[in-house]
Amino acid sequence: AQAVTDVIKSVVNQEGVIRAQAMEERNGVVVLSGGNEGIVSVSGTIDASGTDAGEKGGTVHVLGEKVGLFDHANINVSGDASGGTALIGGDFQGTGTVLRSSATYMSSDSMVTADAINSGNGGKVIFWSDGYTNVHGTIYARGGAQSGDGGLIETSGHHILDARGIRGGVTAPNGKGGAWLFDPDSNVAITTSASSGGGFTTNTWAPTADNSNILNTDLNALLTGGTTVTVTTTNGTGTQTGNITVTDAITAAGAGTLVLSAGTGGTANSVITVNAAITGQSAALPLNVTLNANGAGGGGSVTFGAGTGSIDTKGGNVIVNSSTTVLLGAINTGTGGTLTVTAGGAVTQNGVLTIGGAATFAAGSGNNITLASANAFSTVTIASGSNVTLNDTNTLDLAASTVSGTLTVTTAGNLTQSGIVTVAGAA
Repeated sequence: AQAVTDVIKSVVNQEGVIRAQAMEERNGVVVLSGGNEGIVSVSGTIDASGTDAGEKGGTVHVLGEKVGLFDHANINVSGDASGGTALIGGDFQGTGTVLRSSATYMSSDSMVTADAINSGNGGKVIFWSDGYTNVHGTIYARGGAQSGDGGLIETSGHHILDARGIRGGVTAPNGKGGAWLFDPDSNVAITTSASSGGGFTTNTWAPTADNSNILNTDLNALLTGGTTVTVTTTNGTGTQTGNITVTDAITAAGAGTLVLSAGTGGTANSVITVNAAITGQSAALPLNVTLNANGAGGGGSVTFGAGTGSIDTKGGNVIVNSSTTVLLGAINTGTGGTLTVTAGGAVTQNGVLTIGGAATFAAGSGNNITLASANAFSTVTIASGSNVTLNDTNTLDLAASTVSGTLTVTTAGNLTQSGIVTVAGAA
């Protein structure tokens, strides 16, 4: 197709059925390529599965300058002994040698499946573009029914991502849950009305807004079965800072891990703002939460909205990392859940901390730690790059707090105390 792109741009239009199923140990491979300037449109079925005993899933590449799955398109690279690989618009985070598209689209009625049917790990499914990725369908890369872990799914746009309505999973009934990555190079809002704006021109999506948006309800459904859901703003060449804002509540459907990482590609001053509740399912199905605003560009910060931003993990752990300041909201880790806060700047709070496991706070050189609410800790370790004053609102205030275990304070400066802190264990 690449040879005729100067004559006709829409060079590959797949509407029927392509089968390249595995036979014995030779896995099927299907490559649809429009070259550097061609459009590849898939609205049929591509079957590169391996369903007989011991067979592995095959490989499907849908590559070109612009690529899309439309009208109930179905790609199957599942295998009895492990899932295969489906690359739509590029490889993982745009790496590798395959062509990368400028726009990638998946309709809400399309499906890609890379399951391990009986044993083995789920496969790899990548939706990528160097420009605008709009993915709204169903994607699976589940572990085998008898054994094996979940696979990897990435739905990313180097500049803009619209993933409203996305569904599927990387769970594993008898193994570890897999990973699902959202990786746009723009600001991200997690919201109830995720739409980046735009429309189609001759089956090509043309966005009209810069922000990337993800439905909170989609994240809710994906956070189950031990799945790790990561939202990362890489920010290498984008025009936006790569902020991540939790605008509406996230409530996990089951056990899982939520990772929000802002500005990992080097752009400075990327901010994570939590303006709604992030909540685990139950004590039996806890949620782990990590907030990273410590990208190589520096200047990142983490802020919880006063009275609005909160985390309740139901027993999971919370990790907060920031290049500069951290302003904590209400955090409840339930029984046994830990809190670790590492900041390059000051650490303060505007919500109550209820930490069932160990709590660790570290501030950068010359910065203070101020904890001013009626907190409940089990064991607390405080490492400050500046002076630490117990019960002083300019640095560390535990005036209304209790420590049911031990209290350890490590400081590079002076240690003073002006009030009473109740410590059940050693201090």
